[in-house]
Amino acid sequence: MRAELGRYVRHPHAVEVRVESGRVTLTGDLLEKESRRACRAVASIPGVKTVNANWTTHRDATGVPRLQGEGGPRGPVPELLQQRWSPTSRFLTGLAAALVWSLSGRLPRPLGYPLRAGSAVLALRAATNLPLRRLTGIGAGRRAIDIQDAITVNAPPQDVWPLLSDYSLFTRLMPDVLEVRRSADGLRSHWSVAGPAGVPIRFEAVETMREEGRRIAWKTVEGQLIAHTGTLDLTPENTGRSRIRVQLTYNPVFGAVGHAMAVLFGADPAHKLQEDLLRLKSVVEAGKSPVGAGPRA
Repeated sequence: MRAELGRYVRHPHAVEVRVESGRVTLTGDLLEKESRRACRAVASIPGVKTVNANWTTHRDATGVPRLQGEGGPRGPVPELLQQRWSPTSRFLTGLAAALVWSLSGRLPRPLGYPLRAGSAVLALRAATNLPLRRLTGIGAGRRAIDIQDAITVNAPPQDVWPLLSDYSLFTRLMPDVLEVRRSADGLRSHWSVAGPAGVPIRFEAVETMREEGRRIAWKTVEGQLIAHTGTLDLTPENTGRSRIRVQLTYNPVFGAVGHAMAVLFGADPAHKLQEDLLRLKSVVEAGKSPVGAGPRA
């Protein structure tokens, strides 16, 4: 988000950004002429639902310490180099890809194959509106696919947190979690989960943040087959209820293409996350504890 602001704001360090459930609040100082473009840029970022601009605008930088110095926005990036394309660009690119595919059939095979491959990539890029690194997973780090879900539980946070924070219980709460082993210091954990077609997938994760009773953040260590990162937030609501929110970003083999193949074979992570949250809600509200449950067959 700050990178996007830096394209339209001369002094992005003078702007504070707060994000909560897709709602973005902007405070700080900026020049009056930059306000409208900056708001539009933030609103266009995927996942942003609303933008509340509470910043202070100034006609010029005179007398405003945070707006001093040369600085300078980097300017807009050409459409086809942006992460998200406009509907017009997607349509025209898809049309061009279809034409190239059609014309490549008239060429000798050694020349036609590369053109067909290129047109297929362009068509996929236009259809999904995802950058190539997220489509293929190459260079996407832990972020090729974003998944998030939330659920309200009719129980106070102190009754919900013990189930969320003790990974050893997950094998009894979540059918696809086969095994979890935590290190002596509790910061690292070794997981075995059921992947597509039930094939076990193993990975090692490390906690990057833990606020007791409120939040856990984690990421996989380097070199894992499926790199991912995530956060789990628990917030109190009125009348003794709790809100659980999970955000995941992961990079499957072959990126978004691999994700689509996994969904095709019945291993949709978003659907499984939803099922796990519903199962947790049912256990908590029924007053049952998975602690005494025997191991699964």
